[in-house]
Amino acid sequence: MTLDLSKSTDPEINVAATVLRELDAVASRTGVEFLVVGATARNMRAHSITGVTPERATHDVDIAVGVANWEEVWQLGSMFGDRGRLSHRITIAGIPVDIIPCGAIERADRTVAWPGDFTMNTLGFREAFGSAETVLLPGRLMVRIPSIAAQVLLKLVAWHDRHWTSTKDAVDLRTMLEWSDAPQLLEELYESHFDLVEMYDYDTAPAGAHKIGNAIAVLLDLPELHQIRMLIQDPQLQVRLAGDMRGVFDRSHQRLIALIRGLGEHEQRFADSCSPQE
Repeated sequence: MTLDLSKSTDPEINVAATVLRELDAVASRTGVEFLVVGATARNMRAHSITGVTPERATHDVDIAVGVANWEEVWQLGSMFGDRGRLSHRITIAGIPVDIIPCGAIERADRTVAWPGDFTMNTLGFREAFGSAETVLLPGRLMVRIPSIAAQVLLKLVAWHDRHWTSTKDAVDLRTMLEWSDAPQLLEELYESHFDLVEMYDYDTAPAGAHKIGNAIAVLLDLPELHQIRMLIQDPQLQVRLAGDMRGVFDRSHQRLIALIRGLGEHEQRFADSCSPQE
C-alpha cells in the first residue's frame, strides 16, 4: 500500500520531504535502510486519513535504522558532518534528525544500550520495519513509515517508558485510535471486520480499537506479545493511560480496553495453536 502525499501543500509534510530527500540520497549510497517514525510518521498517516494536521506539531524528524552496532550509527552521522562519537542527532536543512538504532544492535530483552547511562526499549521498531508501508512525498520521493498497528505499538511502549514525565505519547495514542472513525477506515471495518462491529453492538469506536489490537498481535511473536500485555495489564495503569489521552475519559478508556482485548484474543489463539495435540 502506498499513501500518496505528493501533492500535499502542508508545511510540515514539505519540510519533512526536503529533509528526507537529502537523507535518502546519502542512505542509498551507503546501503542504509531507514524508517520514518515518531511525529513525522504520525503526520503523514494523519494527512492520508483525515487531511488534518494533528494538534501536537513536530519540529524535528525521527528515523529508525537497522544496524549491528554504534559504529554504523556514527558512520551515517558523519556523512552530514562531524557530530562526535556520542551523538545520534544530525541536522539536515536546519532541521534536527534523531537516529534511533534497532535490529541486530538490540540485546535479547529488546533494548539498546546507548553510550553513557541510558537504555531504550526498542520493542516494536523491528516489527515496524517488517510491516512498513510506503509514502509518496512531494518531489516524487518514496519513503517508508510504520503501519497504523505498528505506530500504536510504538506509542504504547513509549508511553509506558515515559509516562512519569510526559503525556505526549498518550495524546498521540488517542489520535491514532480515533483514526478508526475516519470514513475510509470505517468502510474497511464494515467490509472486513463486521464481526467486531456486531460484537460491540455497532459501536465502531471500540470495534476499530479491537481491530488494531488484533493487528498489533499479528506483528509479534508470543514472547513479545506477552511483554506488551504485561506493560498495560494493570487496571490502574489503564486508567492512568486513558486519563493521559486528554480526550473524553470514558471513550478513551473504552477504546483502550477494546485494544487490550484484541491483543489478548490473539495471544490466546497463539497459545492454543502451540499447545501439544492429544
